[in-house]
Amino acid sequence: MSLSEYRKKRDFTKTPEPEPKQTKAGKSRVARFFVQRHNASRLHYDFRLEIDGVLKSWAVPKGPSLDPEVKHMAVMVEDHPLEYGDFEGNIPKGEYGGGSVMLWDHGAFETLGEEDALTQLRRGDLKFRLKGQKLHGTWAIVLMKGRGKGNEWLLIKKRDEAAETPFDIEKLAWSVKTGRTQDEIAANADDPDSMPEFLEPMGATLTDAPPKGRDWIFEVKWDGIRALVYIDRGTLRIYTRNQNRVEEKYPELLQLPKHVNARQAILDGEIVVLDEKGVSHFEATIRHEKPAHLILFDLLYLDGRDLRREPLSERKKLLASIVRKWAPVRISETFEGHGDRLLEAARAAGLEGLMAKKTSSAYESKRSASWLKLKLTNQEEFVIGGYTPGEREPFGSIAVGFHEDEQLRYAGNVGSGFDEAGAAELFRKLKPLETHRKPFTRGDKIPKGTVWVEPKLVAQVKFQNWTTDRKLRAPVYLGLREDKPPEKVEPEGRFTHLDRIYYPKDGYTKGDLVNYYDQVAHLLLPYLKDRPLSLKRYPNGIHEPYFFQKNTPDTYPAFLKTETIGGIRYVLAQDKRSLMYLVNLGCIDQNPWMSRIGSLDKPDYILIDLDPVECGYEKIVEAALLVKEKLDALGLKGYPKTTGGDGMHIFVPIHPEYSYETARQFAEVIARMCAAERPDLFTTPRSVEKRQKNKVYFDYMQIAESKTISAPYVARAYDGAPVSTPLEWSELTPDLRPSQFHIKNAPERFERVGDLFSGVLRHPQTLEKAFGKLQKLVGHA
Repeated sequence: MSLSEYRKKRDFTKTPEPEPKQTKAGKSRVARFFVQRHNASRLHYDFRLEIDGVLKSWAVPKGPSLDPEVKHMAVMVEDHPLEYGDFEGNIPKGEYGGGSVMLWDHGAFETLGEEDALTQLRRGDLKFRLKGQKLHGTWAIVLMKGRGKGNEWLLIKKRDEAAETPFDIEKLAWSVKTGRTQDEIAANADDPDSMPEFLEPMGATLTDAPPKGRDWIFEVKWDGIRALVYIDRGTLRIYTRNQNRVEEKYPELLQLPKHVNARQAILDGEIVVLDEKGVSHFEATIRHEKPAHLILFDLLYLDGRDLRREPLSERKKLLASIVRKWAPVRISETFEGHGDRLLEAARAAGLEGLMAKKTSSAYESKRSASWLKLKLTNQEEFVIGGYTPGEREPFGSIAVGFHEDEQLRYAGNVGSGFDEAGAAELFRKLKPLETHRKPFTRGDKIPKGTVWVEPKLVAQVKFQNWTTDRKLRAPVYLGLREDKPPEKVEPEGRFTHLDRIYYPKDGYTKGDLVNYYDQVAHLLLPYLKDRPLSLKRYPNGIHEPYFFQKNTPDTYPAFLKTETIGGIRYVLAQDKRSLMYLVNLGCIDQNPWMSRIGSLDKPDYILIDLDPVECGYEKIVEAALLVKEKLDALGLKGYPKTTGGDGMHIFVPIHPEYSYETARQFAEVIARMCAAERPDLFTTPRSVEKRQKNKVYFDYMQIAESKTISAPYVARAYDGAPVSTPLEWSELTPDLRPSQFHIKNAPERFERVGDLFSGVLRHPQTLEKAFGKLQKLVGHA
């Protein structure tokens, strides 16, 4: 192990590349790998494996390939330091390797065989398994003995489930660190990131059990006011979640810029008032009974560098390095180990709860399953919608609620927790908001004589639990939350086992699935509304036993709507809360009927289901385009989507006035027309054994009452976490693959292209004219 050649080639006063540090070689068989896309004198890829305390490195002109048929030359170069692994940026022209460097992939690699990596490397034949974001599966790098200078190797992908033929590396030309292209990296050579004006703070998902695994750390859940702190050349701004500035309210914190070693920085934390035991209390913080402390737990921006895409572990290291010791400021301590024991310790200390955070997580301005909160006390925010007069002055209780499906739902009255001064101050704020209009549009048993107020104030309420009719039991008022917008007050979902691996090959968890459905619920729900669902549950992930469930148990919550059909009580997903409840049950994909409540015997679209019989996806595309020709000739419009598996669906929307039999016969005629025109492309036997291979099967028999089909936008239970994705017809090209769309990248696509399937709901079609044209086409045939 020597880094002398690496040092000799570089001037570290000119290049941003990391200078080596003294590194101790590890003994684990699982280490790291990195691939950098390097546009120097010519474009190439640098492939690096962590071996013997350094990065053994090869320049691969054409880059690694997932195609086992391809063997790419790899020229071994000097060892690089471990710090080089996540390097991305620009090496100045004139310096060794001058040009832009992209972190193209990274992950873990495991040596295969009995011998360690260094021994295999010295022998000239190293076998290993990669688990990265782009590269997976088993590989070998083999020395070409007797060739050239003795540094020429071959990088070879072995045949396994991760193999991909053909493989186009240019489709993956983006950074796993920043998401940038090579041109974007090159363009930012001398252009630092500007400091954002305002960021939405990252939110946590509520859970009832601590996650397990080495990638999780735990912190105290502080009971105060969330604060985003902006330091800009000696000035200080502190914002709440509601974008209110509060630094003047806490003058004891105004000297903070002098104690942070940065010209510009954005820090995330909590303003708290601590009792004599060091425990924070929200009510003490808003009353400002004692000097406040600022507890810091994250760093989002530092001197021209946007850190939000960096892993939490790196952000925390940088935070600790820039904050100087100063009594009013503390860095939130982190703990590793058994979450259940830590939770019990937190309970014994009288804390509100714990936070669990993934050390590898990026910072997202939304609620995320990469941050979890475990509450030991039930505390939530509620919107105040009225007050009741009482024997005591100035009021007896306040009526509170929360938003549900864009309506305010009554959750009960809070009559305790008020002292004389606090009640008077609250009443002064309620009085100008009085209105004759009742703000609650959901909920019942609201006390008579309630004085309504505009729902503009948010109260923090502690309570024992929820009643069966979703009211608060034993609520206690803690104070007003001026840092929370009333329109964002919603009940928190209780998700369980979010760290459970659902997609083992990809490392995706149940939390990743919850995150995905949280982002696409607004697109998916219109295609589920009023449709009975057949639930397929995967409680332990896609490779563990699953089971079907049609009948809805009485133990399921009352907010889940159901419909009894033929003695079976089917569940409906009418709103986001119901959808997320089903996801928490392990329903990876949602499979609705083709008809709705009120017209269950009449579908509102004709399903064209194209399935491969041991053929490539390019034949599915070819078959779909032929179906489009037939639909065009009939004057009908169809909407294609990937199934998320290996087939394709085309939905032909129709008015719900035709029977399933009529819809099925229509699809059957189109199927037979296509098969007659292209017998080389389609196979028709219903028996699976008799279907010809390397052809497409048109499954019109799927059109039947009570049969279900995967809805658009749902995730599927296959490796890669693919998503059933609506398409433009122009996207149906020979290189289209369902695996292109998965739970990690599909939300960005949907945000960009909108709902391509909206015509299925908005533009139902009649079939009379189409049947007439169909008869003529069949007659001519």
